[in-house]
Amino acid sequence: MGTLSFIHCSDLHLGCQQYNELQRWLDFGRAFGEIVSYAIQHKVNYFFIGGDLFHHRSINAQTLEQAIVELKRLKDAGIKVIAIEGNHDKAFYLEGQSWMNFLNSQGYLHLLKPEFIEGKLILNPYDGVKGCVYQADGIKIYGLGYLGATTKQRLEEIAEWLEPSEDFTVVLLHAAVDKLMGQDMAGVNSKVFEKFNGVVDYFALGHIHSRQESDPCIFNPGAPESVHIDEAKNDRQKGFYHVIVHGKEKTVNFVESKRRDIYYVSIDLTGINNPEDAADKIIQEMDTLELPVREEKPMVQIILYGEVDFHSYAIDVQGISEVIKLKYHCLIVDIVNNVNLHEAVEQNSYSGFDRVSIERNVIRKMICQERPEFKNMEDKIVDLILKIKNQAMDNVGPEEIVSTIEEDMGSMLLSLTEAAVTEEKV
Repeated sequence: MGTLSFIHCSDLHLGCQQYNELQRWLDFGRAFGEIVSYAIQHKVNYFFIGGDLFHHRSINAQTLEQAIVELKRLKDAGIKVIAIEGNHDKAFYLEGQSWMNFLNSQGYLHLLKPEFIEGKLILNPYDGVKGCVYQADGIKIYGLGYLGATTKQRLEEIAEWLEPSEDFTVVLLHAAVDKLMGQDMAGVNSKVFEKFNGVVDYFALGHIHSRQESDPCIFNPGAPESVHIDEAKNDRQKGFYHVIVHGKEKTVNFVESKRRDIYYVSIDLTGINNPEDAADKIIQEMDTLELPVREEKPMVQIILYGEVDFHSYAIDVQGISEVIKLKYHCLIVDIVNNVNLHEAVEQNSYSGFDRVSIERNVIRKMICQERPEFKNMEDKIVDLILKIKNQAMDNVGPEEIVSTIEEDMGSMLLSLTEAAVTEEKV
C-alpha cells in the first residue's frame, strides 16, 4: 500500500456573524480559506469536513459563494472533499435537501449520508449522487453525519456488522464524547467506540468546538474560529489535523488555527455605591490590562461580579461596552453582568461561573419547580431552550427555529419511548 494524506477539519460555521458584526462573518471565511491553503500547499489527497460547514440551515448567497470559492480551490488542486452534515447543516424538517446536497450535486464535495429504511440504518456505497461509503485505493470512508439522541444506538448497531478491511478505515461522525456529551443530545460514551477496535483506524469527529482526543483513534479538531466568545477560555485548542497514512499506520499532526484574539476579564464590583462608580471601576480595571494595539482588533469578554446595594440592571452595560470598544480598539466587547447573582456564591468563585452555566442552572431550577414530571429529561430540555435562544440571537429565521424544535422534540420522544420499552422488559 502506498502513502496518502488527508486534512480533517470540522465546524467551520460559514455564515456566522457574531453580534451582527460583518468582520466576524469574514473571519469564519478566512479561517476556512487558511485550512484550504494548507491542504493545497501540502498536496493532501483528501479534505474531510466533519459537519457544520455552515452556521445556518438557510444561508444567503454570499455565504454560499464563500463556500464555493474555497471548495473550488480544492477541486482545482485535485483534492477530494468528503463531508457529512452536522446539526447546523441538516435540511429543514419537512425538506429533503440541504445546501450540502446542493454542493454534492454540483461536484464541489462528496456528501456521505446513511439511508434509513423502516427505521434501519443502511450504509450504501457512494455512487456519486448519494450513499454512505466511499472507497478508493487504500482508504475506506463511512459518513454517518449527525445522529442526535440515537448516536449510541446507531453506533452499537453498526459495530455488530462492520467488518475489518485491508484499507485504512475512517468514520466521519458529528458527536460529542465522554465529559462533553452532556452539552448536546448527540453525546456518547467513549466505551462504545471500543467495539470498533481493529475495524476503524480513525474516527473523524466534529461538533465540539475545542480539540478533543480519546483512544488512539478518536479525534475532534474543534472549530477553527470561536463560534461563541467564551470558547477560547482555559487555553482550549482549535484547529485541524493533517494525517499521513501508510498502509494501516497513521501519523496525526494537529495544526492550531489562526483566529481573532479574545481576552477575558473578571471584575469584582463589591462595595461600589452607584452605577456611575461601577462604570469608572470597569474602565480603571481595563487600563491595568494594557491590551496590545494590533491591526486585528481583539474581542473582549468582561465578567462583572460581586454584591452592590443597587440593582445590577442599573449598570449601563451597553454604554460601557461602546466606551471600551473605542478606547481599546476592540472589535467586540461582551459584558456579562453577574452582579448580585447569588447562585455564584455557591460556586465560591464568580470568575469561574460563566453565563452558560448560570443560564443552565436557572432554567433547570425552573423545570424542576414548574414541571417536575420532566425531571428525567431536564438536561435535554435545557439544551433545546438554549439552542433556540442562540438561534434567536443569531437572527435565525422562524422556519429554522421551528425545525429545530420539531427535530429535538422528536429525539426526546424517541428516548422516552425507548425508556418505556426498557422498563416494560424489566
